[in-house]
This record gives sequence, structure tokens and C-alpha cells, in this order.
Amino acid sequence: MRDSEYLLNLNCISKKYSSVKALDEIDLNIAHGEVLALLGENGAGKTTTISIALGFIRPDSGSAKILGENPLNLSIAARSRIGFMFQDQERSLPSSLSVKEIITQTCGYYRHHESLERCAEIAGMSDVLSKRYKELSGGQKRSMQFAMAICGHPELIFLDEPTVGIDVRTRQRIWKHLRELKKRGTSILLTTHYLEEAEALADRVVVLDSGRIIYSGGISSIIGAESPTIITCYTTIAIECLKSHRDVVSVEQMEAGVMIVTKNSDALLRWLFQHDENLANIALRKGSLADLFLGLTQNEREGRDGGES
Repeated sequence: MRDSEYLLNLNCISKKYSSVKALDEIDLNIAHGEVLALLGENGAGKTTTISIALGFIRPDSGSAKILGENPLNLSIAARSRIGFMFQDQERSLPSSLSVKEIITQTCGYYRHHESLERCAEIAGMSDVLSKRYKELSGGQKRSMQFAMAICGHPELIFLDEPTVGIDVRTRQRIWKHLRELKKRGTSILLTTHYLEEAEALADRVVVLDSGRIIYSGGISSIIGAESPTIITCYTTIAIECLKSHRDVVSVEQMEAGVMIVTKNSDALLRWLFQHDENLANIALRKGSLADLFLGLTQNEREGRDGGES
């Protein structure tokens, strides 16, 4: 796919804060109608990535294009095609205005927008429209910010941890609406700590760790062919020896044995039986996106630590 066919294209982007490298030459793009989940622990570089994509901060190096324009000089027409919500958005919102006033004001920035009533319904805010923003609970504030992000029928939406602090019913309502947006061709970049949220919504997953992309792939391949298997067992083989095996993603010492994440359970089990006559208490289960994520980040850190020693 040509760069011009992406709604967002980040090329070799780097960003440092003092001595901390927040992003290290990352490449990232989003196609029309794609839902991309950007995963990583706190400090991995997720919010910095979105901030650069939207032109809120300038990268130290690399290039960025959003809707074919430089995000640092976005036209009004381009801005009207984008929606977003951030974790720290609360600080920029007028605390004395009501939910109704804030959503109505946000709708006014867009030529075509949802009705106030529809925005409130989607976000589960219909009963609190008259409340001032400062009177809302943390979950209600996040719900209102989501309403602001989707009210203008944007082509591209950035959602930074959209369902943190939100109750289960509202989270399901938001998921349902995001699926509807995807069917209409809306592109969504989603950062989340909830790996089940990525599994439920995303077409593709990118894993960030310490500012570097350590995995990028389709969600169907992760939960299909690339889905790991979890083996728990008792073995006398040393942990370091297990970690060095080519089919092992990660190993964790447990009270009564070890837990091994592997992408080739058949080959690994044959090897274990061949090299450990005391192998016992074997149990297998299919892994999830969470298991793959934990294995990837563990391996990345162990690789860096080994390189520095």
C-alpha cells in the first residue's frame, strides 16, 4: 500500500525527554477503516505517539503525515475530520460548564455532527446532561470525553485508554459503537491496558516497549496461528536453559514448577521429554493476547539487559 493511501503515516519517528528516549525510530500507519490497537505498559510511548500524530508535540526526527498533511500545520478542514480523547484531557476542559454545554460546544466545531441526544445516549450520559463537569465521577468524565471524540463523524479517531474507570455496561456500549464506526469505514487508533479490549475491537496490534515497536501483526494471526501455548510442568532443566530454547517465548518460575509460553508446543514437549526423565505434572492451555504480550515484553527487556551486561 502506498503512503498516500494511509490516513496516518509515521516514518522513523524519534522523541527524547531529557535523557529518556520516549520513541526510537518507530514506523506506524493506519489504513482506511482499520482499527489499530497500540499496546504497551506505562511509559512505553503510546501517548507520545498519538501526541506527535496530532501535532501536539514535535518529533526530534522522522516525518509524520495525517490525512495527507503535516500534523504541525493541519488545516481546519483536516482537523474537522479527526476526533480524539486523551488520558489527561480533563485539565483542558471547563469545569464550570455542564455536560450539555461542553458537548454542544464541541459539536459546533464540526460541519456535520451527531445530535446532542445521540451523543449522550452513546456515552451513557443522558441522565447527567445538566451536571457541571466538575460534579461528574471519573468514569462519567471519561464517557463525556468519548462523546466529544465521536460527535463530529470523524474519519480518524484517536482514543487514549478510552474505557479506563468506566463501568462494564458503559464499556460494552462504547465497544458496540466503535464496531458500528468501523463498519462505516472510520479508522481508529486505540491505546489500551485492557488486552481483551484489543482482542474485541482491533484488526491489528502494535506492541510498544520503551519506545520501540517489538511486534506488529493482525489480531486474527495472534489469536490463530501465532497464538502461543502455555505449558506448566515440573522439570529439573535450568530456567536459563529453557529460555535459550528456540521455541520458548518466555519462562516463569512457579511454586510447583515452571510456566512456559511457546509457539511450538509439540516440538518443545518432545525436547522436554528427551532431556528430562523427571518431567511431571504437565498441563497445556491455549494462550491469549495477554500471554503473547507479556512474553514479548519480557523477552525484549531480557535482551536489552543481556546486551548491556
